[in-house]
Amino acid sequence: MTPEDRAAIGQCTAAETVEQWEIRNERDLHKAIRSLLSLRDIEFIESRMDKRTTTHKGVPDFIFAVNGQAIAWECKSPTGKLSDVQERMLERLMMPPNQWHVSVIRSAGEAIKKLYELGA
Repeated sequence: MTPEDRAAIGQCTAAETVEQWEIRNERDLHKAIRSLLSLRDIEFIESRMDKRTTTHKGVPDFIFAVNGQAIAWECKSPTGKLSDVQERMLERLMMPPNQWHVSVIRSAGEAIKKLYELGA
C-alpha cells in the first residue's frame, strides 16, 4: 500500500509511527527547555521547529549564555540522530576560536543537569 493510500485511511507503518513520536517528543522537549531557561531568567534564542530555518543549516535549537560562556543545545529524542550538517556545526562551535559549550540534550532531566554543571 502506498503512503498516500495509508494516510487516506489513517494508517501508518511502524517506522512512520516512531518518526511522528520523535517529532512530538522533540517538540515537548523544546517546551520543557523553554520553561526551564525562563524560570532561571536565562535569555535564549530558539530555532523554530515548524518552519524552514532562516539561519545557517545546522544551527543548534537553543543558543544562550551562562556566566559569560556561550552555550548551544541541540535537542534530540532519545533515538534521534544528528544530521551531518548539525554535527559539523557543533564541532565548529566547540573549536577555537569559538569554544562554545555544546550539548545534545535528550531529556528535561539532562537539561537540568547541564545547567547545574554550568552553575546556572
